[in-house]
Amino acid sequence: FLSAFWTVDPFTGKVVHSWGLQNFRTIVESGTYRNIAFRTIGIAAAVTVTDAIVAFPFAYFAARLGVEPLSDSLTVRLQDTTATGPVDLSGRPVAFALTVYPGPGANVALVTSDTARAPVAADTVSTTVGLAVVKLRLLAGPAPDSAVVTASARRAVGTLVAGSPVSFVVRFLP
Repeated sequence: FLSAFWTVDPFTGKVVHSWGLQNFRTIVESGTYRNIAFRTIGIAAAVTVTDAIVAFPFAYFAARLGVEPLSDSLTVRLQDTTATGPVDLSGRPVAFALTVYPGPGANVALVTSDTARAPVAADTVSTTVGLAVVKLRLLAGPAPDSAVVTASARRAVGTLVAGSPVSFVVRFLP
């Protein structure tokens, strides 16, 4: 913007940093410059109007439909202690259960993959390299205050693994 008030030395072609209104006078007095200025302003206005016509519907639908919120991964690591140190246990079932507050009817699903859409309140996931992972998907409708996901694993003899069950509390913020 400031460069509009400066001039160009016709001999050297360098910008002269002295204040003046010569550039604006040239636009007003010269038909060619005036034509270029009006075309530039017209194109800028047309682009602005076109952007508004195209962008507002996209923004409206993105805000109304939105992307289905998916929580971060809730991960459980299952290990056994040996003489050489902890060992990750693969292929072991971990049971996940979802409790939603303030109560039933809340629109939250326990999902084991990013593509799952069915409202599931309990699921069992087998560990891979000692890890069992689930996420929560917020479905259409009113969001609950919070949800508690409880994960538990059992030994082959049926007793709970030490440290099991473990609970995750997920809060839904407006």
